[in-house]
Amino acid sequence: MSPSFARGGIPPEAPDQPQPLATSPRRPQRGGLRALCATGLLGALVIAPVAAQDGEPGLESLGDPLEIERYVDTNGDDAVVEALTNEDARLESRLGAIRAAPWLTGPERALGPLARLAAGDDPDLAPAAGRAGQRCAEAIAVDGLTAREEDPAILGEAAAEWQAVADDETARPDVRAVAAATAQALSI
Repeated sequence: MSPSFARGGIPPEAPDQPQPLATSPRRPQRGGLRALCATGLLGALVIAPVAAQDGEPGLESLGDPLEIERYVDTNGDDAVVEALTNEDARLESRLGAIRAAPWLTGPERALGPLARLAAGDDPDLAPAAGRAGQRCAEAIAVDGLTAREEDPAILGEAAAEWQAVADDETARPDVRAVAAATAQALSI
Protein backbone atom coordinates (compact mmCIF):
# COMPACT_ATOMS: atom_id res chain seq x y z
CA MET A 1 0.00 0.00 0.00
CA SER A 2 1.43 3.37 -0.91
CA PRO A 3 1.93 6.02 1.80
CA SER A 4 -0.43 8.47 0.08
CA PHE A 5 -3.24 5.90 0.08
CA ALA A 6 -2.70 5.17 3.80
CA ARG A 7 -3.11 8.89 4.59
CA GLY A 8 -6.42 9.16 2.82
CA GLY A 9 -5.09 9.81 -0.65
CA ILE A 10 -6.15 8.17 -3.88
CA PRO A 11 -5.43 4.53 -4.64
CA PRO A 12 -2.22 3.72 -6.46
CA GLU A 13 -4.21 2.66 -9.58
CA ALA A 14 -4.77 6.32 -10.52
CA PRO A 15 -1.54 8.17 -9.67
CA ASP A 16 -2.03 10.88 -12.36
CA GLN A 17 -5.25 12.29 -10.91
CA PRO A 18 -5.00 15.18 -8.46
CA GLN A 19 -5.99 14.55 -4.87
CA PRO A 20 -9.03 16.34 -3.44
CA LEU A 21 -8.16 19.36 -1.31
CA ALA A 22 -9.79 18.08 1.91
CA THR A 23 -7.79 14.85 1.93
CA SER A 24 -4.51 16.37 0.89
CA PRO A 25 -1.65 15.27 3.14
CA ARG A 26 -0.63 18.92 3.60
CA ARG A 27 -4.03 20.11 4.78
CA PRO A 28 -5.84 17.97 7.36
CA GLN A 29 -9.62 17.96 7.41
CA ARG A 30 -10.89 20.35 10.14
CA GLY A 31 -14.34 21.34 8.96
CA GLY A 32 -16.09 18.45 10.72
CA LEU A 33 -15.45 19.71 14.25
CA ARG A 34 -16.36 23.27 13.34
CA ALA A 35 -19.57 22.13 11.67
CA LEU A 36 -20.46 19.98 14.68
CA CYS A 37 -19.89 22.87 17.10
CA ALA A 38 -21.89 25.26 14.94
CA THR A 39 -24.75 22.78 14.69
CA GLY A 40 -24.75 22.24 18.46
CA LEU A 41 -24.73 25.98 19.14
CA LEU A 42 -27.52 26.57 16.65
CA GLY A 43 -29.55 23.78 18.23
CA ALA A 44 -29.08 25.25 21.70
CA LEU A 45 -30.17 28.67 20.49
CA VAL A 46 -33.31 27.23 18.92
CA ILE A 47 -34.27 24.90 21.79
CA ALA A 48 -33.59 27.28 24.71
CA PRO A 49 -36.30 29.83 23.82
CA VAL A 50 -38.82 27.03 23.31
CA ALA A 51 -38.07 25.62 26.77
CA ALA A 52 -38.26 29.08 28.33
CA GLN A 53 -41.74 29.66 26.90
CA ASP A 54 -43.20 27.15 29.37
CA GLY A 55 -43.25 29.71 32.17
CA GLU A 56 -42.27 27.13 34.79
CA PRO A 57 -39.08 25.53 33.55
CA GLY A 58 -38.23 22.54 35.61
CA LEU A 59 -41.40 22.16 37.66
CA GLU A 60 -42.46 19.13 35.64
CA SER A 61 -39.29 17.23 36.41
CA LEU A 62 -39.08 17.86 40.15
CA GLY A 63 -38.82 14.60 42.02
CA ASP A 64 -35.54 14.43 43.86
CA PRO A 65 -35.52 16.42 47.14
CA LEU A 66 -32.26 18.13 46.16
CA GLU A 67 -33.77 19.24 42.84
CA ILE A 68 -36.85 20.53 44.66
CA GLU A 69 -34.78 22.47 47.17
CA ARG A 70 -32.60 23.92 44.40
CA TYR A 71 -35.70 24.97 42.43
CA VAL A 72 -37.22 26.71 45.43
CA ASP A 73 -33.93 28.41 46.32
CA THR A 74 -33.50 29.62 42.75
CA ASN A 75 -37.06 30.66 41.92
CA GLY A 76 -38.44 31.52 45.35
CA ASP A 77 -41.71 30.85 47.11
CA ASP A 78 -43.69 33.07 44.76
CA ALA A 79 -43.02 30.86 41.73
CA VAL A 80 -44.33 27.77 43.54
CA VAL A 81 -47.41 29.52 44.92
CA GLU A 82 -48.09 30.98 41.46
CA ALA A 83 -47.95 27.50 39.92
CA LEU A 84 -50.30 26.17 42.62
CA THR A 85 -52.90 28.83 41.89
CA ASN A 86 -52.54 28.85 38.08
CA GLU A 87 -55.47 26.81 36.79
CA ASP A 88 -54.16 26.99 33.22
CA ALA A 89 -50.84 25.33 34.09
CA ARG A 90 -50.17 21.81 32.89
CA LEU A 91 -50.84 18.94 35.27
CA GLU A 92 -47.13 18.10 35.54
CA SER A 93 -46.31 21.69 36.52
CA ARG A 94 -48.96 21.74 39.21
CA LEU A 95 -47.83 18.36 40.57
CA GLY A 96 -44.26 19.68 40.67
CA ALA A 97 -45.45 22.74 42.58
CA ILE A 98 -47.35 20.50 45.01
CA ARG A 99 -44.17 18.47 45.62
CA ALA A 100 -42.21 21.70 46.16
CA ALA A 101 -44.69 23.30 48.60
CA PRO A 102 -43.27 21.76 51.82
CA TRP A 103 -39.81 23.07 50.83
CA LEU A 104 -40.90 26.72 50.77
CA THR A 105 -39.23 29.18 53.09
CA GLY A 106 -42.73 30.07 54.25
CA PRO A 107 -44.78 26.88 53.78
CA GLU A 108 -47.80 28.56 55.36
CA ARG A 109 -48.24 30.49 52.10
CA ALA A 110 -49.06 27.24 50.28
CA LEU A 111 -51.65 25.95 52.75
CA GLY A 112 -54.62 27.82 51.24
CA PRO A 113 -53.93 26.88 47.60
CA LEU A 114 -53.21 23.29 48.63
CA ALA A 115 -56.52 23.09 50.53
CA ARG A 116 -58.38 24.31 47.44
CA LEU A 117 -56.61 21.70 45.28
CA ALA A 118 -57.35 18.98 47.84
CA ALA A 119 -61.02 19.94 47.81
CA GLY A 120 -61.12 19.59 44.03
CA ASP A 121 -62.12 16.51 42.10
CA ASP A 122 -58.90 15.95 40.14
CA PRO A 123 -57.77 12.38 40.91
CA ASP A 124 -54.09 13.32 40.67
CA LEU A 125 -54.01 16.75 42.29
CA ALA A 126 -56.37 16.21 45.24
CA PRO A 127 -54.50 13.42 47.08
CA ALA A 128 -51.09 14.93 46.28
CA ALA A 129 -52.24 18.32 47.58
CA GLY A 130 -53.60 16.68 50.75
CA ARG A 131 -50.29 14.96 51.50
CA ALA A 132 -48.32 18.13 50.71
CA GLY A 133 -50.58 20.16 52.98
CA GLN A 134 -49.92 17.77 55.83
CA ARG A 135 -46.15 18.02 55.25
CA CYS A 136 -46.41 21.83 55.15
CA ALA A 137 -48.32 21.85 58.43
CA GLU A 138 -45.65 19.65 60.01
CA ALA A 139 -42.87 21.90 58.66
CA ILE A 140 -44.26 25.09 60.17
CA ALA A 141 -42.80 26.22 63.45
CA VAL A 142 -44.27 29.15 65.35
CA ASP A 143 -40.71 30.42 65.87
CA GLY A 144 -40.27 30.50 62.10
CA LEU A 145 -43.49 32.48 61.67
CA THR A 146 -42.37 35.15 64.09
CA ALA A 147 -38.90 35.23 62.53
CA ARG A 148 -40.51 35.86 59.12
CA GLU A 149 -42.81 38.42 60.78
CA GLU A 150 -45.91 36.45 59.87
CA ASP A 151 -48.99 36.59 62.06
CA PRO A 152 -49.54 33.19 63.73
CA ALA A 153 -53.29 33.76 63.24
CA ILE A 154 -52.88 32.71 59.60
CA LEU A 155 -52.52 29.16 60.88
CA GLY A 156 -56.05 29.40 62.30
CA GLU A 157 -57.37 30.49 58.90
CA ALA A 158 -55.53 27.64 57.20
CA ALA A 159 -56.82 25.18 59.79
CA ALA A 160 -60.39 26.31 59.03
CA GLU A 161 -59.83 25.75 55.27
CA TRP A 162 -58.47 22.25 55.89
CA GLN A 163 -61.28 21.46 58.30
CA ALA A 164 -63.76 22.45 55.60
CA VAL A 165 -62.10 19.92 53.27
CA ALA A 166 -62.29 17.29 56.02
CA ASP A 167 -66.02 18.00 56.51
CA ASP A 168 -66.81 17.95 52.77
CA GLU A 169 -68.69 14.70 52.12
CA THR A 170 -68.09 14.97 48.37
CA ALA A 171 -64.31 14.84 48.83
CA ARG A 172 -62.41 11.58 48.58
CA PRO A 173 -62.21 9.69 51.89
CA ASP A 174 -58.41 9.53 51.87
CA VAL A 175 -58.20 13.27 51.22
CA ARG A 176 -60.71 13.95 54.01
CA ALA A 177 -58.61 11.94 56.47
CA VAL A 178 -55.42 13.78 55.54
CA ALA A 179 -57.26 17.13 55.66
CA ALA A 180 -58.49 16.37 59.19
CA ALA A 181 -54.95 15.54 60.32
CA THR A 182 -53.65 18.74 58.68
CA ALA A 183 -56.34 20.85 60.36
CA GLN A 184 -55.49 19.30 63.71
CA ALA A 185 -51.76 19.93 63.22
CA LEU A 186 -52.46 23.58 62.41
CA SER A 187 -54.76 24.05 65.41
CA ILE A 188 -52.05 23.36 67.95
